[in-house]
Amino acid sequence: MTPARLIASCLGLGRLWPAPGTVGAAFGVFCFGWLLAPMALPYQVLALVVVVAVGVAVASAAERQLQRQDPSEIVIDELAGVWVALLGSHLWVAWIVGFVLFRLFDIFKPPPIRQAERLSGGLGVLADDLVVGAFAAGVLLLTWQAACSHISRSSRGRAYTPPASRSPHSGRVSWPSHPVGVVAVEAARRNAPGRPPRPSR
Repeated sequence: MTPARLIASCLGLGRLWPAPGTVGAAFGVFCFGWLLAPMALPYQVLALVVVVAVGVAVASAAERQLQRQDPSEIVIDELAGVWVALLGSHLWVAWIVGFVLFRLFDIFKPPPIRQAERLSGGLGVLADDLVVGAFAAGVLLLTWQAACSHISRSSRGRAYTPPASRSPHSGRVSWPSHPVGVVAVEAARRNAPGRPPRPSR
């Protein structure tokens, strides 16, 4: 296997049957959680740009070597696409939902995803998956905002209890440790009656 095919297939994972696309996307989620999640968003975008540039080059070379258009063993496009879907996310719940959304859009390919496949060379190999990732990212963001809004509304009217006053042996998960509650806790505190007054400076 040539270096171009090795990179394009994500170290040979693209040759695993019967679902190389799913394997490639899962590998993308793993790499995102391991490498990109600790980074700030600008560095995540920079890493994505580098992967897309490398992916276009190696996908074009792999197509020429295999003499086929968009061969199934090329899965670096799935890796890049799922990175688009997960940009800016830092919670494993979002990674799982983003992965599922990415695969659904990649399977059903609503417009303009199918049109992006018509581009030639390595750009056409990656373009449709980048659009798929953008679709998945949009749905993931809307879903996340709706969930946070629902939790914020349901928390209004509850008396605020400082986390330090809760018993560590009560068996209940504290509100700030809830994956979505981390996002909504400040809004809940602002709207909850009985909140202790802010000390004057």
